[in-house]
Amino acid sequence: AGSAACGNKGYGNSATTPYDVTDAQTAKQTLLALSETVAGRLRADGVQIGVVSVGIRYADFSYVSHQRTLCGPTDLTMEIYEAACGLFLELWNGRPVRHLGVHTGRVSREDYRQLRLFDRTDYEKLSRMDRAVDGIRERFGAGALRRVLKPGYPYKGRAVRAGEGRVEMAFGIGMHSRRADAGSVRGIQREIACECWFTSTGKATPLMLKIQDEEGEIQTIRDIIVHSQEKKTYAGVSSIEYDCTLVLHGRGIRAWLIYYQAESRWVVNFR
Repeated sequence: AGSAACGNKGYGNSATTPYDVTDAQTAKQTLLALSETVAGRLRADGVQIGVVSVGIRYADFSYVSHQRTLCGPTDLTMEIYEAACGLFLELWNGRPVRHLGVHTGRVSREDYRQLRLFDRTDYEKLSRMDRAVDGIRERFGAGALRRVLKPGYPYKGRAVRAGEGRVEMAFGIGMHSRRADAGSVRGIQREIACECWFTSTGKATPLMLKIQDEEGEIQTIRDIIVHSQEKKTYAGVSSIEYDCTLVLHGRGIRAWLIYYQAESRWVVNFR
């Protein structure tokens, strides 16, 4: 949410993850995507914020949140992300997470920064980078650039062209692409083991899967009819979705197989 009016109480964004998040690195991926969206809206409206808050909804639907007052107003993506990560690590108790939110407050048009002793951060450089990224995304689409975070350096990011180098944390789906985020996965998801055939171009075709039924027995499905496949983005997480018919004991079951590429993880979705 957000508007150009300086009287707006805050800007924020939230996302329901397509699966239970049980590690901090995956949570930080979502926080980065949310922080980028919020910061981009701030810069588009020419305002800055002085408060960052993070909300966590666990898999059991319990909710916690906390906020932090910054040293001064900002519209910088990485500064908002750093505050969000710090708040998340303070709040998170290790339980599975299904929803994350980044919200901001104390909106103003003030353009000053209180300098801190021993702070060597080049804020002007970060601002130029953010605005350059905004311009390229406005011209070529949100997937034209991806922000990358290297493991072990959770707060220091850089912008690279899609497909450049080794990407540990990436958001977006390629140059000139404007595919919308599909939101949350609908239906019931279940983890599966899937055997695939990969083409020379890296395209995966599911051949066989194993799934645990309600009685705890492992069922093997060797007859998979793929009707279509489509690249999807759920809550900032890239995936490939296969519309299939699974044949088990002579009966056809319509289902969707979802492959989360970054994790090499498969789930089956019955809708």
